[in-house]
Formats: sequence, C-alpha cells, structure tokens
Amino acid sequence: KLLAQELDPSLIPYNIALGKKVEASNTYTKTAAGADVGDTYSASKAVDGSTNTRWATSVKTGDNAEDITYVIDLDGWYKIDNFEIKQYNNDRIQSYEWYYLDGTEWKTCFSGTASALNIKGTFSEKAVTEKLKLCIKKDYTQAPTIWEIEVYGLAASDIIYENDFENVEKLSEFNKKTGTWSVADGKLNGGTDNSTSLLIKYLDNLPENYEVSADITHTGKTADSSEGIVFGATDETNFYHLRVAIRSGGGQLIQLFQWKDGSATELAKVEPFTWYEETENGKTCTLTAKIQGKKITCYANGEELFTYTINGTIYSQRFLDLID
Repeated sequence: KLLAQELDPSLIPYNIALGKKVEASNTYTKTAAGADVGDTYSASKAVDGSTNTRWATSVKTGDNAEDITYVIDLDGWYKIDNFEIKQYNNDRIQSYEWYYLDGTEWKTCFSGTASALNIKGTFSEKAVTEKLKLCIKKDYTQAPTIWEIEVYGLAASDIIYENDFENVEKLSEFNKKTGTWSVADGKLNGGTDNSTSLLIKYLDNLPENYEVSADITHTGKTADSSEGIVFGATDETNFYHLRVAIRSGGGQLIQLFQWKDGSATELAKVEPFTWYEETENGKTCTLTAKIQGKKITCYANGEELFTYTINGTIYSQRFLDLID
C-alpha cells in the first residue's frame, strides 16, 4: 500500500482538532473551597465543538506563574494551515507558541501575542504532523480558560496504490518482475531459491511525503534470508530498502539500506529484534516506511524502530514495490 501526504485545498476549512485526544499540563479540578468539579473543565472540553463548555486552568499569576501546555493527538497525518483560540470572558492570554511533532522533536510553527478574545493565526510552518502542542506562556493576566481550540488543515493520507493480491491477475499490474513470483490464496509468494527477486511497480509523480507498507509472511526459509519493501527509487539499481533478515545462526534483525548503482550501504538497523508473529502459515508482520522529505521513519507492526535523515530528498517518479 502506498499513501500520499498530499492535500486537496477544496477541503479547507476543516477543524482537524475536533474530538481528538488531548492532554493539558494544568486543569481546574477543585473550587477555592475544595469542592471537586469532576471533568466539568477538562482539557477535552476545548475540542468538543461546543461554546457552552470550556477548558479551565487553576494556575497562579505573577512570580508563581507557569507555562501551560496543551497537546493535541491528531490520530493521523495532517497538514496544518491555521488556528483559532476562543477564550472565555476576557483576553487572559498574552503570549503563546505552537509546536508540531517532527519525529521525536517538537518544532515551532507559530509564535504570537494575543490582542483579542478570539485569537487567530496562520502557521508559519505548514508541516505534515501527527501531533500539535500549544504553549501558553506564563505572562497571562488570569488563569487561562478557553471555549474552543480549533486547528484547520487537511488529512494527508490518501491511497495512491493498493494491491491485495486476491487473484493471479493482480500480478499484471506490475511493470517488471525478476526472479519467481506467484499468487495463491490472496497472497503474493516470492522466490524460494537464494537469488534476489524484485517486483516492480512504476508510478508517476510521487509526492515528496508518502508512506509505503506491506504485510509480510516468512515461510520456508530459515537462515541467511530476508524480505522487505523498496521505495524512493530512480531505477532498478538505485533505491532504499527496508527489510527483515534471518542470520545463519537464527537471529533476526531489521535493516535499512541505500542501494546505489547496484551496491548496498546499510544506513540503520535494530539487532536483535523479534517482531514476527507466529501463525499456522508462518511468521507475519507489517513493514512500514514513512518518508518526509529527507527523513525516513521505519516501523514494524506499528512500532517505531528508527528514523534516518539523508543528504537530499527521497523523491522519485518511480517506485519499486517488493523485494525477496
């Protein structure tokens, strides 16, 4: 499966924060008299789409003030565009910053000062991300409380190509095959000898940001064997290759390679790493590579393994699909 992180401008405005999971560093939970208010002013109230509910904080001002953070889990890849913060009662917020998550690093995408009850802005960095963080600086005039936090952007995951190999005709969608490939029982089967087999699918005008994944089952082979996915190719000898391998001693590892003119260089690996799930049909897993410009983030069964940044942009008009 190949997913694009491209955008359809006709979909804006779309509040991508609505109903999402959130986490705040401070929430108003008790009155001054000590009475419990439950979740009346919980962080989720700022993304529930209602101006009859609000998120409230209990921070102090002056020398005892503290920055307040509010993290929004977008539950998917989105390209951010603009935002609106609807304050309750009066303009308590004075200065604030927005951050987007880039791998494991929070990067600034807006810094501003508030001059109105409703705060609006356009992100200076219109990044594709899975999480956002609002930081309200400690120069607020009173404990901040907010009706709604709205973030506008576009979903960034559209399927460019998908193949379930439900029948042998599905192989005809590929432009070139090397080695031995077959389809049976809804599965693509690679070669059983010791040679390398490539299954190639050419796609025009790939976006700069995309994701490629494949469900893989390991059967029959035990030692010095591997299978994986290939992406960012310019031709059949120049591409990136994410694979799981089994060494002659039986140990498993996962590796990221760059192939250049037919020669491979290992870029990153995790060893030992056991992530196959044993089934009656063999050992299975899902390999995924997320490409964002110069960055490759690799996953096995949804677990992030590592991120590698190259000198250049991983972008191509051709795509090599599977390698065995």
